[in-house]
Amino acid sequence: MSINKILKSYSEFQTILTLLNIKYEINENLNVVEIKTNNEIELSQLVELKEIVESFEIYCNPFPDDIEDVIDDIQRGNKDIQELISISIHLEKSELIESRGNLDYFFFDTKEAIRMLSEMKSVENNKINIGIPNIVNLETETAVFHSLHKDFDLEGITKKPIDNVVQNNIIFYLSNNKKTNQTIYNNPYSFIMVDRELENDDFVKLVKHYFYLTMLDCLSDKIEDDHYILRGEKTVSIKNNIEFKTENYIDFINIFNFLISEKKYTEKFIIIKKVFSLYIMDDEDINDVDTKINKIWKTVNHYYDHYVEENIKDFFKTKDQLLKEAMNVSKVVYEQTDKVNTSIIASIFSVIILIVTTLFRSINNISFVYFLSIILIFFVFSAIYYYLMANSSNERYKLTKSQFEYFINEITLMQPEEIKELQNTYLEQPYTVLKRTLRKLLGILIGINLLLIIAFLIFLCVVHNICLC
Repeated sequence: MSINKILKSYSEFQTILTLLNIKYEINENLNVVEIKTNNEIELSQLVELKEIVESFEIYCNPFPDDIEDVIDDIQRGNKDIQELISISIHLEKSELIESRGNLDYFFFDTKEAIRMLSEMKSVENNKINIGIPNIVNLETETAVFHSLHKDFDLEGITKKPIDNVVQNNIIFYLSNNKKTNQTIYNNPYSFIMVDRELENDDFVKLVKHYFYLTMLDCLSDKIEDDHYILRGEKTVSIKNNIEFKTENYIDFINIFNFLISEKKYTEKFIIIKKVFSLYIMDDEDINDVDTKINKIWKTVNHYYDHYVEENIKDFFKTKDQLLKEAMNVSKVVYEQTDKVNTSIIASIFSVIILIVTTLFRSINNISFVYFLSIILIFFVFSAIYYYLMANSSNERYKLTKSQFEYFINEITLMQPEEIKELQNTYLEQPYTVLKRTLRKLLGILIGINLLLIIAFLIFLCVVHNICLC
């Protein structure tokens, strides 16, 4: 079974790490796990590696030979162990898998599993299932981490959809953070645990650790080496020390939820950065952030409430201005409708004049060419006239709508429902009336042209004795 192969290789992986002690680095990606050591390795360790390794492959760089041949050459004096640049021990993960079920990925190293979130792609907007041996089972907003063990059922893993609210906020985060390689599975939500009462073991600490890093990445204006640079009331540099505490994890999550809780983010984003710069001294580290995050969270709330209070009068002034602009927009659209109505009356009036003036002439003096010319001229006039009126009305509406929407976007605190109602009352309804009036104009012009054609046919029958039956 696949799970037995994975666990056997993981046991071998741990044995190799124990043998190498601390003289190694792990490079694991979605498909390969590699252990790499420098040239500080003894011959006895090399021999022991050869004995314990079964699943992994060992490469003695720069020698192309198999490890057994390299050991033999060193023992015979043909090669010097000091010539070794590095030892690479790696394993293709695909060789361990017969059936994954709904397990999307598995890893041997927890830190590399978290790091590789940036390479994981969306899977039908479902939480991604990641298996790691010897960890606590942990579910976050975008991922589920399973502890692999001998009784683990690969086929029993289910897919859990990502919540729609989370999905929308992920889109916001990804669109506003261009500094690092962000994906649907590598953003603050990846490290917000569904069950926050979990014991504080190493893997839980790791998840909290990366939440802090991604949040500081989100808030910072730039990253220089191991420092996050934030520009608020003043510019501060926060040092990313390797080990830091995450005792106030929930307060930092509260700040994140506050940031994404409304459709207007700009003010809150700026407020958070300003408050950070008030509390954090330049060149303090993330431990200091953790210590002060509770006060920062309280101040952010107070600051925002004060901001709303100070701006409420300006808001209502702006709202009154919006209503005035909305009425002006409505007036422009209705004026265009009145122009179309005036055109309808003018068209009817011109036809009446045409008919009356024609009747003053003796019917015997009206020639075929004359009557046909009247019809053709009026038909062309109708087509051009309607096109110009319709095009002018639609272009005027588009321009007016664009101006209206631009002004609406300047309103920060107005609720979307209220804006929608304004648009419907002062923009959509007048435009509906305008379209109805344009259809009326088109119908009348078509009717007049049909009337002239019928009159022309009667003319042919009466004057030239042509039977149309």
